[in-house]
Amino acid sequence: MGLLGYTTKIEAEQSAEEIKSKLLSHYVIDLRCDLGDEMVFIEFSKCIGINTKGEPASYKITAKINPVFELLKKQQWSGEITIAISRSQAKRVAWRIVKRWIDTQLAFVETGMLRFDEVFL
Repeated sequence: MGLLGYTTKIEAEQSAEEIKSKLLSHYVIDLRCDLGDEMVFIEFSKCIGINTKGEPASYKITAKINPVFELLKKQQWSGEITIAISRSQAKRVAWRIVKRWIDTQLAFVETGMLRFDEVFL
């Protein structure tokens, strides 16, 4: 079975916008994204959840594209997946994985199972 979301056609920019929208709905302030070719990251501050200096707590989520690319190539070579693999595909997949992870973490927050600062350590 191939890597989660390996067939996605959703561009990284769209995934980034979906992530931004979701985070901003959870009291996030000061959000930055970088859609670089080697790694992607989302950095944000949360107004609820103060750090030890009395400032909004900051979080950074990074997805490295190269390991995703290498795994997809390996899965293609082994026959697990049959689609053409490119760096742009790996970037799309990396962003979708980050989006799904954030969606899952925020579901814990929304249900009250965990606090924001517990899921975004």
